[in-house]
Amino acid sequence: MLTLLSAPEAVLLGQGVSPDSVTRFIDILSQRSLPVTLADQDNRDTDNWSALTRLDWMASSNHTLTLRGDWRGTTAEPARVGAMTLPQTGGRQTSWGGGGFATLTSRFGSAIINELKGYLSARSQESNPFLALPQGRVQVASTVEEAQAVSSLTFGGNPSFPTRSSATTLEVSNEVSWLTGGAALRFKLGLLYNRTSTSQDGSFNRFGTFSFNSLTDLEADRPASFTRTLEPTIRDGSSSNSALYLADVWRPAAGWQVTWGGRLERSSAGGAATYDPDVEQLFERRTDQLPSEIHLSPRIGFTWGPGADSDRGRPSAVTIRGGVGEFRSAFNAGLFSAAQSTGTARSLESQLVCVGDAVPFPDWNAFLADPSAIPTACNGGGPSPAPTRSPTLTVFDPEYGSPRS
Repeated sequence: MLTLLSAPEAVLLGQGVSPDSVTRFIDILSQRSLPVTLADQDNRDTDNWSALTRLDWMASSNHTLTLRGDWRGTTAEPARVGAMTLPQTGGRQTSWGGGGFATLTSRFGSAIINELKGYLSARSQESNPFLALPQGRVQVASTVEEAQAVSSLTFGGNPSFPTRSSATTLEVSNEVSWLTGGAALRFKLGLLYNRTSTSQDGSFNRFGTFSFNSLTDLEADRPASFTRTLEPTIRDGSSSNSALYLADVWRPAAGWQVTWGGRLERSSAGGAATYDPDVEQLFERRTDQLPSEIHLSPRIGFTWGPGADSDRGRPSAVTIRGGVGEFRSAFNAGLFSAAQSTGTARSLESQLVCVGDAVPFPDWNAFLADPSAIPTACNGGGPSPAPTRSPTLTVFDPEYGSPRS
């Protein structure tokens, strides 16, 4: 694993920092009792697990039950370390996912078949730092091959951590098939429903960052700036889809098959932002409403194989297919994600920015003992936390619908 402690001299010089500067940097951190390395972190390890199980049970001659479960997981550590960072600036990344699936197939007499399916799945990703500390960044000027070079060394925590995301999905469907006329006609009536719920917290710089202009300033505990995200953006949302469909497969003659039907669908989304009267006044759109849609999609098609004879098991050398219909895609989840955190209240991360005399004192030992001691205000009060970007707004036209072809 390549870090500031293990990087060869050639790598350090290539990054624009001399080995003497690295030695002084580590000595300064040791004087402040800051951990320079962590136990058992000489290697970068990644572990993967997976499991799959299935059970088929014939409850009777007319009922068959299939159960299937799957699970997978991954851990990786240390993550987000490099040649200009210490091992303790990394973190641990974990992810897992899995689900359970069940199918019950039942026959009623010789003409009716019912198939009930259900699937529940979940996934999660999480990244946590080894140390719940602000990150320290130090500008270091070194002479490399008779030229002046400036590089940045980092210690403490990692602004990329922590992050979390999760999602759960439920799918249920039921289909009834009815065979008539010696299987010349097969009617299918089906109902399905699925719902997905998501949560995402990927805010940056949760524990803050102290920046130092030189090793001398680091030794004197004199940071040039301190920044920290105080109010992160967390996006929660959900979407659901349901459909009712009816189809018929008709074989009017040898080599012919005609399929026709229709599909009635409804889609909606949850987790809208709060109501903003100014947006409604300016744009005549509401921020607290996400679109929903009900749509009917008809379709019909045929297959013709000249010369085919199913009774004698003779296939056709040529197959001609045709048809017409409308096919509908799901809603664009990315647009919903933007709308679910829209508006001045939910789309803006509040960030503390302190410079000069307003920078708080970096008491690393206090931060190590209690992360709640990490500053939430500038020295002497300072300016109020400011948003990190301009407000964004995503609203929908009343005519908005899912893509169709």
